[in-house]
Amino acid sequence: MLVFDYLWAYVTHASIWSLLAIFLVGAMIERWRPAEPVQTAGDAWLNVAYALFTSFLGFALAPLLAIIATAMIAACGGGWIALPGEGWGLLGAAALYIFVVDFLEYAFHRSQHAWPPLWAMHSLHHSDRAVNVTTSARNFWLEPLLKAAFIYPLAAILFKVPPAVLTIYGLTTVIHVSNHLNLGVSFPRLWRVVNTPQYHRIHHSILPEHRERNFAAYFPVFDLLFGTYHCPAPGEFPATGLDTGEAPADFPAAVSWPLRRRRLGDAASPTG
Repeated sequence: MLVFDYLWAYVTHASIWSLLAIFLVGAMIERWRPAEPVQTAGDAWLNVAYALFTSFLGFALAPLLAIIATAMIAACGGGWIALPGEGWGLLGAAALYIFVVDFLEYAFHRSQHAWPPLWAMHSLHHSDRAVNVTTSARNFWLEPLLKAAFIYPLAAILFKVPPAVLTIYGLTTVIHVSNHLNLGVSFPRLWRVVNTPQYHRIHHSILPEHRERNFAAYFPVFDLLFGTYHCPAPGEFPATGLDTGEAPADFPAAVSWPLRRRRLGDAASPTG
């Protein structure tokens, strides 16, 4: 028990310090050229407090569950395609794995906007009226576990994934943070290749023309293929949030966000 308690404390503290370091670096980048020069600090501090509460689930437990699920499926004979774990083949294997997982993430994200119980949770993320680096952690605490339970086992059924590939994938997940930067810079040549803060800001927009657009986490090609692509115009940095204006007033409201209505399906409709 003492060993377990030590590991639990170590992983929890490591995830918290990593999270705070990411927020600090992101805030420094945002000061360079913000998309919104003036943002109220209240939502950001709420995000930080909420992130500290959920840091173990999002930064430690969910990836651990994903690795365990992958290992269990492999031990049971799962994995149709064995991915190389060394040499030049490792880079191709990592790219293929990231591409497939991004497709699964895209499909899951679409379901979050289409199915009321999932939207009741995911709308917490979209309720941020001042999207910035801290918004990346504003996800309902149950969502990382749902993704770990559904996305990674599906990928493990398709691939036998070596640890090196999982490590590379884990490092690339920083894109989920960078996509939410309050950064008023356009990268038009990247929009058809990889996600950017402006491209993803469209997804958080309150404008009707941006509804159900730009779902992809890594590769906009999935938005292009499935008709959800919106090419940002130069200088297009719309206001963000829910079209109803709903947002948690405090920490307890964020933790219990889906229960703010009598039924999960009563949550406001998606805006992104």
